[in-house]
Amino acid sequence: MMDYNILYGFFLSMLIGALVGMERERKRHRGVGDAGIRTFIIISLFGTLSAMISYLYFEYFIFVAFLAIVVILSIEYFFTARASNDWGVTTEFSALVMFILGFMCYFNEMRNIAVILSILLTVLLKFKKRMHRFVRGIDEKELTDTLKFCIIAFVILPLLPDKAIDPLSVFNPHQAWLLVVLISAISYLGYILVKILGPKKGIGITGLLGGIVSSTAVIATMASEVKANSRILRPCVFATVIANSVMFIRVLIVVFIINYSVFESLLVPMLAMAATGILISLILWPKRGIEGGTNLEAPLTLGPALKLGFLFVCVLFLSKISDIYLGESGVYITSIISGLVNVDAIVLAMTTIGPPTNVAAKAITIAAITNTAIKALYGWILGSKKFGVWIAAIFGVIVFMGLVSIFFL
Repeated sequence: MMDYNILYGFFLSMLIGALVGMERERKRHRGVGDAGIRTFIIISLFGTLSAMISYLYFEYFIFVAFLAIVVILSIEYFFTARASNDWGVTTEFSALVMFILGFMCYFNEMRNIAVILSILLTVLLKFKKRMHRFVRGIDEKELTDTLKFCIIAFVILPLLPDKAIDPLSVFNPHQAWLLVVLISAISYLGYILVKILGPKKGIGITGLLGGIVSSTAVIATMASEVKANSRILRPCVFATVIANSVMFIRVLIVVFIINYSVFESLLVPMLAMAATGILISLILWPKRGIEGGTNLEAPLTLGPALKLGFLFVCVLFLSKISDIYLGESGVYITSIISGLVNVDAIVLAMTTIGPPTNVAAKAITIAAITNTAIKALYGWILGSKKFGVWIAAIFGVIVFMGLVSIFFL
């Protein structure tokens, strides 16, 4: 009887081989490399066949097959590179990876991983120029700070104790720092997008992406821009409003990752405020692009990470103590204080110390409302008079929607 599960493995192997092969085929037509779609399909199938033979008949066949593919690719590389004077090894190493991914397709438990890795490999090959441009755009300070952060995140983090070490049983060093890493990683995603697209793609676009990094930084920058050039009032207001709207979406993403029950309760107020801001942004959308952008500091650095960690710990203890002695009202007071400085800290605190779900959702909403109000004040102080009036009016509507939504919690 035919085993359709095995046939599916071979079919999947051909598909992922074709996916990577199509990308290499395009490079070949431009005079780069010599392996195309057919070659990569065959290499992937060879990996799957080797897995089947090794599993069913001769367990050491996979080593013989791998050695054979290495020898063939080495010979092909030598003659092709010498003829074209192109000594890059990207295609050859991609072929080796493809052989291994084909091997994985034979086994049920490894197929999903093989598909994911093949997609990531294709993306890696496709965006070569953009990646090179991004790397060349990294300055010395950004690289140094990123390396420092990597040490803290991937070397020191595993060494931190994964248990509460305080009398109130709220401070878990490993959990607290892991959450700080999460916030910084989300911010860095926005920063990378700004770097890849370029900060001069237009005020609106960089405002949108900058909202993922720091909506406060975007508002301060836009206020300064419009004060220096009153002709870009509308684009700057648009960027400011959309950046603050992105903040609400970002809060939802973080809460979804950490505590799904709080996420469900938080959907109405966050989406209400985000939708209000986005709708107003669409009305303000500039008819033509305006050059300019936000000068954002790399968020994956030691200083901001330590500041966020310290603020999180302070809010954590303040929230717990307020809950013990003042009850719900104490938690809400803490959320207002936190919102004046940073929304992330109260978000992390409310999703980890375990207050009732509705209390946590209300506290986060109050912090987001407070943070929006304080940003309106920043716009009034730092920007021109017209900019301050626009931001105060628009943010006032957003704050009103947030206050109304609290009654549904």
